[in-house]
Amino acid sequence: MLSYRKLAMRVLGRPLHTGDSGSPRPASQRAAAFVLTAALLTGAAFPAFADTYFIEDGDIVISAGTEAGTNKVEQGGSLKSENDKGTIITNRNEGTASSNTVTIEAEDHKVEVTLDNVNIETGSGSALTSKGDVTLTLKGDNHLTGGISGNGYGGSGIASTGSLTISGGETDSLTAQGGSGENGGDGISSKDLTISGGTVTATGGNSTGIVGSGGSGIHSDGYLTISGNATITNATGGSSTDSYAGDGIHSGGKLTISGGTIGTAQGGTGKNGGDGIYSIDDLTIEGGKIEQATGGNSTDATGGDGIHGDNKLTISGGTIGTAQGGIATADYKSGGSGIYCGDALTISGGTIGTAKGGNANNGNGGSGIYSKGKLFISQSAKINNATGGSSIHGGNGIFGGTTMEIAGTIKEAFGGDSTGKGIGGHGIYSKKNLTISDSAAITSAKGGDSTDGIGGSGIRSDAELIISQSDPSQSATSQGATIGTAKGGDGKASGGYGIRSDGDLKIEGGTIGSLTTDDNSKQIPDPTTGALGGNAAEGENGGHGIYSKGQLFISGSADIINAKGGDGKTSGGDGIRSDKEFNISGGKIEQATGGNSTDGTGGYGIHSGSMLTISDSANITNATGG
Repeated sequence: MLSYRKLAMRVLGRPLHTGDSGSPRPASQRAAAFVLTAALLTGAAFPAFADTYFIEDGDIVISAGTEAGTNKVEQGGSLKSENDKGTIITNRNEGTASSNTVTIEAEDHKVEVTLDNVNIETGSGSALTSKGDVTLTLKGDNHLTGGISGNGYGGSGIASTGSLTISGGETDSLTAQGGSGENGGDGISSKDLTISGGTVTATGGNSTGIVGSGGSGIHSDGYLTISGNATITNATGGSSTDSYAGDGIHSGGKLTISGGTIGTAQGGTGKNGGDGIYSIDDLTIEGGKIEQATGGNSTDATGGDGIHGDNKLTISGGTIGTAQGGIATADYKSGGSGIYCGDALTISGGTIGTAKGGNANNGNGGSGIYSKGKLFISQSAKINNATGGSSIHGGNGIFGGTTMEIAGTIKEAFGGDSTGKGIGGHGIYSKKNLTISDSAAITSAKGGDSTDGIGGSGIRSDAELIISQSDPSQSATSQGATIGTAKGGDGKASGGYGIRSDGDLKIEGGTIGSLTTDDNSKQIPDPTTGALGGNAAEGENGGHGIYSKGQLFISGSADIINAKGGDGKTSGGDGIRSDKEFNISGGKIEQATGGNSTDGTGGYGIHSGSMLTISDSANITNATGG
């Protein structure tokens, strides 16, 4: 009969050492044997040891063990362990997918499971299903593929109705694929979801029905957090024939991106294009890197947005390489926006490389950056390029639905071109008050051209526009806002305006335009910069360089280096124009030039539709008519 000690060694899978080999057992073996022997002698519960379960041996069901931190494991209908610690699931043959599934029922407990080179492709339903608080740790290369459904829901790679955390190292990966069906399955779906590590590729299943939707690559019904060293190589939404396509990354609650890298987030193609990244609640980007977020194309409605927040959207850090709106291929629809916010958009830090609106067929081009509510671009923010899409009406480079304040750096803001008898998009456009404060630096804002209509404005406000308003955060040495070029788009009918305000316009400081050097090494205004009206060589009116529909005030340290009206057939645009009272109480106007006219009247250098007041402290070097 074996002794308890020898029995313990057999249970542990160790040799009995019945003979004298001359070499002692490893200390780890002797310690484990001692613990197990003591348990046998005293009748105590067996200690928990990690075990590995092969998915080929049957469906696996995991729940919380009777001891804290352990799992109860059942496989193929048989109990395998009451208290398994560090549960590992793997495949015997990694290259051959198993149709068996994993179910984790954490309920009110926390369950942790390691996926070690698992490969599951189920015929129906989801490859891995979980309830409660579950953590999946990735090891090696894992593949989870949901099943296909003919007239129902396609299965998900992972379907969780609780809280799911996915973690792993840089070389550990997960590929999750949703199955196709009337409604496509998600690559990864959870109530609450955190991805804090590992490399993830997730693809939503396609919708094969008439009214179904494509699945999302990554989907949460509640909050979604992407953090740490997580790498999402690709998250792609499934396509849909006659309904909504899936989103690349979709959050039904708050979405926070605080770290990691998102390589590609791609919305699917459908009647409504899916969004690259979508949040129904607040969306916060405070770190990490988004290399590419692209909205899906639309076959009969609106193109998807690259990044879409239904509620507040805050960008406070990190890098966005490209955010691209989807294309609307049907007539009279709209392209998606590069970045879209349904409430207040705050860009307080980080860098946006390119935000591009999608094109549309005989409709409206999408905006590069679109905010339905207030838009604030703070001093630490940097936008390299924001461009509207092209269509009958071009999209705007940057659009604010209420008030807008710019205090940061914008290198390029370009309106999309109008491809018919419409209006080119505006480079920067606010529906209400627009403030360009002391620290703002705008290199180039250009309105889109129009082949048969009116060019867009470089910078436009439908209400009051203030340039270089005092910024309390700036020191007394602030040089004021700088606007290198604000140019109206060219139009067959009329040129757009360089800077336009439909309310009062106040230029209290800052610089508009730049200097260059002539052949005699003398500094002169650079004619290619400043506030430039668009041309209308075949149409009526050239655009004005600077225009106010209300009163216009130039004061303080304002320096308008160059303002020029565009050329037109009927009339040239004015260099600087106010339809109402015009007051120049300070600052400098180095060059204001009216545009030329081929068949009518040239534009004025400086023009007021009412009273013009020029104080002694004002400095006007050159004002010339066209």
